[in-house]
Order: sequence, then structure tokens, then C-alpha cells
Amino acid sequence: SQFRLTYNMILNLLRVEDLRVEDVIRHSFSEDPAERDTQRMRLLLSKGETALRALEQQTPDLDGFRAYHEVDARAAKLRARFGARLLELAPAVFAAGRVLLVTREDRGFALAVVVRSPAASATTNRPKLSLASLSAARKATNSSALSNDDDGPHIVALVLRARIGAAPNAFYENALQHRDASTIVPRDGDGMIKSVASMLYSLERIRGSRITAVLDAKLALDANAIDPPRSGPPDVSKLAAALDGLRNLAESAQSGASQLPRALHPRLDLRVGDVELEEAWLELEQLNAQLQSSPLATSAALGDALDVLERHRALSDKMQRLRWAMSDDSLQLLPDYQQRVAVLERLNYINGDGVVQLKGRAACEVNTSDSLIIGELVFENVLHSLPPPECAALLSTLVFQEKTEVEPASCSGLLDKAKEQLDEILLALAAVQAECGLPVSPVEYQRMMCHAGLAEVVFEWARGTPFTAICALTDVQEGSIVRAIVRLSELVREVRNVARVVGDAALYTKMELTNALIKRDIIFAASLYLT
Repeated sequence: SQFRLTYNMILNLLRVEDLRVEDVIRHSFSEDPAERDTQRMRLLLSKGETALRALEQQTPDLDGFRAYHEVDARAAKLRARFGARLLELAPAVFAAGRVLLVTREDRGFALAVVVRSPAASATTNRPKLSLASLSAARKATNSSALSNDDDGPHIVALVLRARIGAAPNAFYENALQHRDASTIVPRDGDGMIKSVASMLYSLERIRGSRITAVLDAKLALDANAIDPPRSGPPDVSKLAAALDGLRNLAESAQSGASQLPRALHPRLDLRVGDVELEEAWLELEQLNAQLQSSPLATSAALGDALDVLERHRALSDKMQRLRWAMSDDSLQLLPDYQQRVAVLERLNYINGDGVVQLKGRAACEVNTSDSLIIGELVFENVLHSLPPPECAALLSTLVFQEKTEVEPASCSGLLDKAKEQLDEILLALAAVQAECGLPVSPVEYQRMMCHAGLAEVVFEWARGTPFTAICALTDVQEGSIVRAIVRLSELVREVRNVARVVGDAALYTKMELTNALIKRDIIFAASLYLT
């Protein structure tokens, strides 16, 4: 549970061909829950690939609809922002009679006229819509929309779905146009579509995510005649008149006899000073123009093809998330690893291809202290000018971790200068790590990595001072002094190995002598129980 990456571990693993750092991270305790789910994710991925192939074989002509689906998906996201926000900020524009461009269940376009405004539709005692109605309304909002406004304001609108026997029209649900009206009229609440005067319509609660444009057109209508407050039958003649007005607009626009009424600009026409809303409207207008001008807008297969593509997209997204969860990119420690690799590359321990260089091979020899600190001390020649006792005292600052109230006295000018060089190295290392993204503070890093509390004690011990005498120089307990000097002996041997790797015979000999000076007497006795 305490697994963490170190520079020494990374450098050693980079030198091994058969084992990657990512593999070690994956088998760590922190990644255990994800690793246990890998088999289940592989099974889900296999099932997903089978389902994708089945979808593609089910509808072989999907390629022609892919571009339309991509544009429609972008438009659906914008509608989710635009329509709901407009219903909030400008409810007055949705007065009874206002003509709207809305989306259908098959994601095509339809013309609608407002029967009840947001306020009126909230207070009118209307019967609940059937489950099929609610399902169709949700389907029309396009499941790719980013926001769900099911609980937001809505309007009641009369939607012209199609005219039986009419020519293909971008504003008609063309899959319905050539069907017998008797097969479309709902029985026992099956669906919302009804028929009057060869026109198929539905009276729907429409939320913001279905509103594509508010058009500069109004129709005269009697809301209570079309949508009786107490669920009575509508006035057929007034209902047909309203639908006929929508039909004239749809068929004139499709034939080119006249253009569809322009969409009202949120700021210029509706006086809504919302910058984000205006940006969404401008982009939505461009996407709507692309969709309406596409020959696929009049295809009877539009709804089925887009449904398959939407399922294909949702399934592909799930599979992509599964692949990501099984990949190295999902590892919690991967960013830390990448940042540490960047540090090693900056300091020339590895090259751009991840190959360990001479400094890196030398740093691999160090386990007792931070590999980078020892590497920089050796390659900056800090230890070359120091006699063995001063070397021991300087290296002791990297192994002693306890607190002491006694300020160690200055042992020699050479040691003081070397201590200043060590501080500069620590600050430089911390700065590089911080620049590479690691959460390192230079001052805190220097304070945590270097403790000079036993420098004087170790210096005197290396000069042959008895153990009882060095204990009098500090308030640190005897056991802590013994542990620190034993660890120091290990570090000195590691520095000796570093000197061997880099080919520095003088430093190698000096570390041998330093270790011989500190490895003596009671601290390294076979047993402390002496007779």
C-alpha cells in the first residue's frame, strides 16, 4: 500500500528488457482492484466487438448516413443548450400561434405551432401522456445531448408529422407518408400520431432540447379548441386549419416557391443579451442548413439509420473506455512516472529514447539515499577535494533523519564549502523536478533531504574519537547514532561502487579509506553484550 516510484527503481527497470515500469505499477497494491476487473473487461470488450459487427451487418448502407449523423450529433448538443436556455430567458416568445422548427423522433425536422406557452402548459389540467409518448419524446431529444432538461420548462405544441401521399419533404416524417391512415391512428394509447384531413399530427409537450429554431411566423389558432382543457375532443375544423398553415409553409419551402420563415435572432429579435446563447444559435443555424439541404433529410430510412449509428457510437464509446481502463494510460501512478522520466532525461541520466546513460548506470548503485543527489555529488566533483573524515561528515547529512536541538559546530572550511555545494545541488534538483510537474518545493526538498545534526559526530568518529566522547557532542540517543553510522557505511560503499562504474580510481580509493575509518569499535561489534 506504500508503493511509490523512485528514480533508482525506474533506472534499474529501464535497463531490463523483459520488464517494464508500467508492469510493476500494474501489479502494485493501488492497482489491484482494477487488475482484478481486467478479465471481466476483456469479456465485455469481446462481446462489444461482436455486437458492433452485428450492427454493421444489420444495416450495410450506414456509410452514407455517417456524415449526417455527425452533424446531427453536434446540433443535438447545441439544441440542449439553446432551447432550454431560451425557454428560461424569453418565455414570452413562445405565445400561442408561434411557429417553431423542432426535431422529430427520427431526428429529422418538423414544423410545429405553439398551443400553450410555458406558463399556460404548467397550469393547464392536462392528462398524462402515455408511456409510448414519453419514450418517443425522449428519443427525439437525441441521446447524445449533454444536458437533460426533462424537469425544465416546456410548451404544448401541435406538430405536423407528415401528409399522406405527399412528395418527399425535409419537414415530413417520410416513413409515414405512404401508409394507410387507418394503420397510423393510435388504438389503446399506442403512440401519439393522429390523422385529420390526410395530415398526420401529434400534440406534444416539447422541451428545450427539441427546439431547433423560433421562426418569424405566427398562425391564428384557438388553443382551447385544439387542446381542450378537460380532455374533450378537439375542434376538427380548427385543428385542420392550423395544420394546413404548417403544411403550406413546409411544402412551399420544399418546392422552392418560398423560403421557410427566418429564425429569430436571440439578441436582435428577442432582446436576449446572452453571449453563449447567441454563439450557440449562430452555430446551430449553420448545422441546420447543412442538415436541411442534405438529400438524406427526405429519406424514409433516416430514423432507422441514425438509430443504428447512435447505438454504434454509444457502443464504440463504451469499448473505448474499456480499452482505456485496460491500457497503461489508466494507471494512477503513470503521470508520476512520466514526470520522473522527464527529470531523468533533463539531467542526462537517460536519453530521449529511454536508454540509460553513464550517470544513470552510476545512480543504479545507490539505494541508501536519493540516487540523483549522489549522482550529482560525484559528477560535480564535490567529494574530490575532501579528505575522508569530511567525506563521511558530508554523506552523513543524507542518511540522518532525526531531529536534534544541538547545532553542530563547524568542523573545517572544506566541509562548510562542500555543504554549500550540496545545498545548491539540492535546490537545483528540486527546481528541475518542479519544472517537470512533480509537487516539489525547493526549500522543503532541501530541508527534508539534508540533516546536518550528526555531521560533527561523524567527523570526530572518522578521526578516531571514542564513542563516549562523540555521544557528548549531541543530544541524539546512542542507538540513533549507531543506526546512522551503520547506514552511512552502506552509503559509502555505494558511492565507492559509483566511482567504480564511472572509472574514478581516486574516488574509489578515498571511499575505501572512508569506510575503514568509520567501521570500527563498538558500533560495528558483532554483539553489544561485551564481557
